Amino acid sequence: MRHRIAGKMPMNMNHVPDIIMNDNHQIQVVFNLEGVIATPNEVGPFTINTKPVFEVAFAVAEGYEYDGKIEVRMGDKLLSTPADYEYVPENDLPFTLKTPLSATLTITAKGTQKSYSVTTAYTNVSTPAEELPKNVLHGNALSFKITPDEGYELPETIKVKVGDKTLAAATDYIYNKATGEVSIVKVTGEVVITAVAVLKTYEVKLTLEKLASDFKEGTKVNHGAKLDIQLTATAGYELPKSVNVKMNGKDLTAADFSYANGKISIAKVLGPIEITVIADKVHNVKGDVENLTIDAPENIVEGETFIATLNVVSGYQRPYAINVIMNGRLLSASEYSYDSVSGKIEIPNVSGPISIMAKGVREGYFEVVLNLTNLTSDPVSFEPQVKDTKIELTLKPSSGYERPSDIFVTMGGTALASRTDYTYDRSTGKFALEQITGTLVIVADGNRIPDPTPDLDPTPTPVTYTVTLPVVEGATIAATGSTTVSEGSSLSFTVEVKAGYNADKMVVKANGTTLTPDANGRYTIANIRSNVVVTVTGIVKGDDPTANETIGSDELRVWDVNGRLFIQTPVADTAYIVTFDGRVYKTLSLSAGEYTEAMPQGSYVIQIGKQSYKLNF
Repeated sequence: MRHRIAGKMPMNMNHVPDIIMNDNHQIQVVFNLEGVIATPNEVGPFTINTKPVFEVAFAVAEGYEYDGKIEVRMGDKLLSTPADYEYVPENDLPFTLKTPLSATLTITAKGTQKSYSVTTAYTNVSTPAEELPKNVLHGNALSFKITPDEGYELPETIKVKVGDKTLAAATDYIYNKATGEVSIVKVTGEVVITAVAVLKTYEVKLTLEKLASDFKEGTKVNHGAKLDIQLTATAGYELPKSVNVKMNGKDLTAADFSYANGKISIAKVLGPIEITVIADKVHNVKGDVENLTIDAPENIVEGETFIATLNVVSGYQRPYAINVIMNGRLLSASEYSYDSVSGKIEIPNVSGPISIMAKGVREGYFEVVLNLTNLTSDPVSFEPQVKDTKIELTLKPSSGYERPSDIFVTMGGTALASRTDYTYDRSTGKFALEQITGTLVIVADGNRIPDPTPDLDPTPTPVTYTVTLPVVEGATIAATGSTTVSEGSSLSFTVEVKAGYNADKMVVKANGTTLTPDANGRYTIANIRSNVVVTVTGIVKGDDPTANETIGSDELRVWDVNGRLFIQTPVADTAYIVTFDGRVYKTLSLSAGEYTEAMPQGSYVIQIGKQSYKLNF
């Protein structure tokens, strides 16, 4: 830094002129200082050709180091001591010029700017080497960023020490915990940064239903730690076969955790844990059997399928029918399956305690099975009867019902004919079979006695009708809306023929009236004022040799397609679905038209009037 007297000739900072003089032929003394302070900071001017003597002291400026040396020039000439000048400040001697002053006298004194080391005392944090210098010059600012190691988070505060002083946060330095950025306003000494990261901990959320665990609620798990939780089912429940575990909001797979015997183990926790477990409700199973044995589990999980087997003992055979009670209710034959040949019992979707009641039948005896709906029998039931015994009973209608005109009877799995094989009098309800030679099954449904028509209906109900669409092999038939329509409304539907089928001779009828499609291929039944049955005929496989044959809608037809039963009947009738072992699976009340329903796997006899059909599903 150079100094001059105000009002004197200005100096070019890049060149020291040979002479800086005033009007009285006086020459200026210039101080060229860096990191050094001169006291006084100005001396002179002095008269040319004199040998000035003046007091001056040079001291080191803050942040610098200075060895006390000076350089003296007169104009461009470098002067030497003691020949040209003399200056010994430690002896309190003034600056003395020994040669006549002939040009500008420049005294240069330069210090060296201090450099301070930057060191860190990090625990589980780091700063990239390129961001943090090893040294920083005095007075400079210092900025860098700290990053936590995996599984750690930045601390709330850090410690910054410069020299012997611990800096004040927000005043001497700024630390942003969210970003890890650190800024020191001014470095004035050795820098030491201390930062200790905090190990991450994660919450564990347990959602348990009918279960307890050994995990203390509210406990947090350290990053990278192992987590073990033991589950225990409450009374009436058992541990489930699987659990749901999430970490960081994502489902873990079997490779990420283990679950066995109620123990959940996560080898390495890397985020918040959510565990959801629902215990399986279990129900007791009771076997009440006589002259039989039963293979069945003691308990069954709710919702699962119960499977058991009845085994015969010497001199007895399995019964035709059994009683199954679940949740205190006697199940119907459609709610479970029982095979009297193999003894297998199967109950899907268990919802309560199960009781199986069955009695073995002595060899040479036959059961009398009564499948009655809205009817009772006198006698109410029969013990197994010895072969060739005559069977007699009387059917009595329940209140509001009357005896049916026909009943369905099988013996040994074969349908019997009325009047030929047995007698039944509707007026008296008396039934008689001369000789029993196999399991006898009597199926009868009471007919509801119509309620008298009132003279006046004060609140008439809306009149609606049902349009029955058929299920036809080789085609998909779909209505554009509900098949239950208000009186006078219309219904449209489409018939889409599947690949590999021929519909050149397809005929679509509604209650016997032929329909034709519109330009979009839709069939419309207009002004509906009664129930409507749609029939579709004439669709055959493309290579079917009977492609020209059409089955009339006025004929009784029974067939199966892809596990479904189809019945087409020209008149209302009753159908009995009977297993090959003679057990009635279901009774159907048919309206004129086409009927369909899915069937369980097995072999069945479909009995409609005097016609019977054997089908395998």
